[in-house]
Amino acid sequence: MRSETLMRSGGGQSRLTYLNHPHHQQQQQQQQHEYFHHHSQSVLPRLPMLISHKPLAGHQTSPQIAMTAPREGSGDMGQSTAQRQPTGSTIPDALSIQEHGRMFNAYRQGKYLMPNDGEEQNRLDLQHYVWQTMVHNRLNFAPIRDDSRVLDIGTGTGIWAIEFAKRYPKSTVVGTDISLIQPTYSLPMNCSFEREDAEDEWMFDAPFDYIRWRLMASCFRSYKDMIYKVYAHLAPGGWAEFHEWAYEACADNAETEEYYNGSALRKWLEYVVGGGASLGRDLRSPLHYRQWMIEAGFTEVTVRHFSVPLNGWPQEPAASTLGNMACVNCLQFVNSVTKFLLAGGLSRDALPAFVDEVRANVRDRRMRISFPSYVIYGRKPDAPATHHGESMRVDNILNM
Repeated sequence: MRSETLMRSGGGQSRLTYLNHPHHQQQQQQQQHEYFHHHSQSVLPRLPMLISHKPLAGHQTSPQIAMTAPREGSGDMGQSTAQRQPTGSTIPDALSIQEHGRMFNAYRQGKYLMPNDGEEQNRLDLQHYVWQTMVHNRLNFAPIRDDSRVLDIGTGTGIWAIEFAKRYPKSTVVGTDISLIQPTYSLPMNCSFEREDAEDEWMFDAPFDYIRWRLMASCFRSYKDMIYKVYAHLAPGGWAEFHEWAYEACADNAETEEYYNGSALRKWLEYVVGGGASLGRDLRSPLHYRQWMIEAGFTEVTVRHFSVPLNGWPQEPAASTLGNMACVNCLQFVNSVTKFLLAGGLSRDALPAFVDEVRANVRDRRMRISFPSYVIYGRKPDAPATHHGESMRVDNILNM
């Protein structure tokens, strides 16, 4: 069973379990069907093909995923997403260069270490779907107004910004990214995109009511400085929200832990984290976000804990479906972190065989692994806060 743990500043812990309740199961299945239907021209029709690789000897491959069309009048989750790219095409950034057989951003070359080509754009859209499934289709957890001025840092393909703008038409949404791979047509009137290196000085003419980013742990040199910058550009009473994975994996049982410890998958994570450190990126930084938010002056700091299965190993249907989606994302993500692997010490000659071994681990149902994931949010006070002693009133909620 997939569950969520909620921990708040100044309070205890409560466990919120969704998927046992028939209403939540039915709602989750309907959202999945809607999303599959509205992505019929994009990456999702390729999921059964991508998942159903020829199994290795003695390995069980993931099952194919049913693609059932929803009823007429389905919700806005897939509808807004479909507006990003109605044809399923991707958007090339004119400022790109080729490295390691992939296209990378050439603006501020070396600042963003992941590809920005069509393959990666499709993966980012799929990753959005995986994350939205994990968080029960909530675009935000912070209790913001529907007319908020919103900044989405590292917007990527713009998929979240477009969905948010459609769901909250009174809001004003600005998405920024170092790569211009966002659509320029069929956009909501309240949504716009700008090329920006978020680590530069921000030149916005007004503060924001809500600033957020998602899965940016490989992007910045100083996350503490970024959190302070977010605080400075929020209006009094505004909210910041960060969705992250700290490049950690947890085994379901002792047998799996032993199996995982000897696997290429574990070595892959070690290479990636070590390579990130060599490149000036602390991939474990999300474990410190809470404390940095407190130090910056945020109050009502809240952390919600989630978990994403590596593949379809869970028996619970909704968790297994989530795992199947995550499996496809992982299979593609393994190919997106070449710079991290090489910086972590893996030789170029060993790279192809090693990546094949990691991908086999990702599809292996014996690898009963999950990835801890976090949603962290807090509020800028209406009046300047007294920082001294603030951390004493907050539980240690990322103590792993």
